[in-house]
Amino acid sequence: MVIPNTAPTVNLWMLWFAQLVSVLLLTAIALYLPSLDVVESLPELRMPILIAGGASALAIIVIGRLLGLGRRRDVRVREIRGLTDGTRDTPPSLVRWLILFALADLPAILGLVLVFVGGESGHAIVLGAASCLILLLYRPTE
Repeated sequence: MVIPNTAPTVNLWMLWFAQLVSVLLLTAIALYLPSLDVVESLPELRMPILIAGGASALAIIVIGRLLGLGRRRDVRVREIRGLTDGTRDTPPSLVRWLILFALADLPAILGLVLVFVGGESGHAIVLGAASCLILLLYRPTE
């Protein structure tokens, strides 16, 4: 399926909003799941999954910067002050945004897995909040 490029900003905002709703739903499921008590508890996996969730959140922030996404306030300030030659950077492609949006779900998914293996739902909330913060940090700029 090809996303039409007639309004790339609208497409980015729709994708961003869909990812934000996805993270919120994963966190809500992680809150509801402990009451089911269907999965056997695996305490030896709790800490590695929690560490992986935190490390992935930090890695996603670095990856977003490497992909050239996020706010570019310093470029706009330099343009206003006349410190650039007037050429603007080309906006990041849709593929870069899709990569970041897909990765931003990872901490929330790991939070859900953490609850599956018997972890506390509070940790899943923290990992879901990390995903939400990443999405808020890298929301479309225009």
